[in-house]
Amino acid sequence: MKQVFKVVIGVAAALAAVFYIGALFLPERVAASRSIEIAAQPEAVWPFIADLNQFNLWSPWSRRDPGMTLTITGPPATVGHGMSWSSEVQGDGTLTLIELQEPNYVVTDLDFGPEGAATARFEIAPSAGGSSVTWGFESDLEGPMQRWFGLILPDMIGADYEEGLANLKAAVEGQ
Repeated sequence: MKQVFKVVIGVAAALAAVFYIGALFLPERVAASRSIEIAAQPEAVWPFIADLNQFNLWSPWSRRDPGMTLTITGPPATVGHGMSWSSEVQGDGTLTLIELQEPNYVVTDLDFGPEGAATARFEIAPSAGGSSVTWGFESDLEGPMQRWFGLILPDMIGADYEEGLANLKAAVEGQ
């Protein structure tokens, strides 16, 4: 029995070492972005992104939890305009506009509480068909667990961004 216990402890220690040492070689930052073409000029897209009252018309997360509690603060399309949410499905957090240039881009600060923080950026550029909209995300990865999670996060957030951009396209083109 002592021998089995020693083997179990040895295997657990080896796995822990691989977990922690492996994390040292993983990226300290994660980024993801997705783009879509929208048949509307940037000026028509802008209000859907810069006014957080409109954001939830196309956000993939608010659609997943209709019971989400939202609080919008500050004047739309200004630095400091923000939104906080509370959701049993999507978690809790805040989003605040920190930089914007109409109708070209919006930069937001995201705070997910204990899960971390991130920066998101929307870029709206004129294109032959109307506008090209890119939604990007960047976050520092603190600690081994976040670094390992960072390996799958771009695909997870990318899928949400694709859904959100498709919703945005439908909302803008449907007006």
